[in-house]
Amino acid sequence: MLPLLCWLMTTLLVPALTASPFDPRFVITTDELCADGDLALSVPLMRLRLDDSTSIPLRAEHILKTGDYGFAQSEIVIRPLTTTLAPYDRDALVWRKPNGDKVILHKSDAKLPADMPDEAKNFLASLKTCQTYENRGVTAWVEDNPLARELVYSEGIAFCYNDGALAWLILPSGSKVMVKSNGAMINEMRIGDEILFSSEQITATEARMSIGARQFGIRYNRGRIVEITRLPATKLATFDYGPDGLLSAATINGKQSHYTWAETKRPLPAIINWVNSRHLQSVDGKRFDYVVTDDSIIMSVYAGDVLQKATSLRVRYGTIVSIKETKPH
Repeated sequence: MLPLLCWLMTTLLVPALTASPFDPRFVITTDELCADGDLALSVPLMRLRLDDSTSIPLRAEHILKTGDYGFAQSEIVIRPLTTTLAPYDRDALVWRKPNGDKVILHKSDAKLPADMPDEAKNFLASLKTCQTYENRGVTAWVEDNPLARELVYSEGIAFCYNDGALAWLILPSGSKVMVKSNGAMINEMRIGDEILFSSEQITATEARMSIGARQFGIRYNRGRIVEITRLPATKLATFDYGPDGLLSAATINGKQSHYTWAETKRPLPAIINWVNSRHLQSVDGKRFDYVVTDDSIIMSVYAGDVLQKATSLRVRYGTIVSIKETKPH
């Protein structure tokens, strides 16, 4: 998955990220465990500052994907690297934000926001006819044309797409950021002649990202990330995979962790679906257990056989509506 822009923070692998429209919304976790049984491994790399009010955190994440024969496979992906606007069903669109979040947009009669930048308004005026979609403070306009142009307005930022690929965006400050995209992947972002971000595949096993004067090297083995380096020679993270295709170890800032996985019990209630056939069983000395009911899931963390804490998630119509954490006395 892909790239974005400039004025960076002075340190890498920062432990905390300040709020911005692009901040990641991490899934509910207890320690290293996600609610769907995945490993909650996220490695902050650098914050890319666009203007005084807008910045984008660049990070590496672990995700489970369904591989050959339906088995779960680990992948390390670099986020945010993609953004797309695409059909979802007959009367809806799905928008993938630059931070990786997805929003389902439905047809509506939304009015033009008063605070939209003039250039975005002029772009909309150039569309002959269009459909309007809206949800959760996000509005999209899609041209009724086989070679469609699209505009998405969210949190004071206007995103212009050409046939689903991001072409430019206008920040709340009024600055216009030009984007080169290869489908969903963003390869370059610039303001005027100043390149803020660029990404290129050097060989089949090596990629490089440039953020201002800083560069990252990314090394692949069989299509999966195995090493991230701040060039010229500062190793930030390495990843090892077991013969089953699942992450077995990760070394981040010199600290190594080991992971084991277990088969997911099936079937489960329809409102709480495990995404893949495996779930995280342990991280070094910690062990994770699950209890699933019709409307909740309880995730427990053990050190050896001693319960450390339990997190109970109550679910309603497939959405987590409450979280309660308990610790033994």
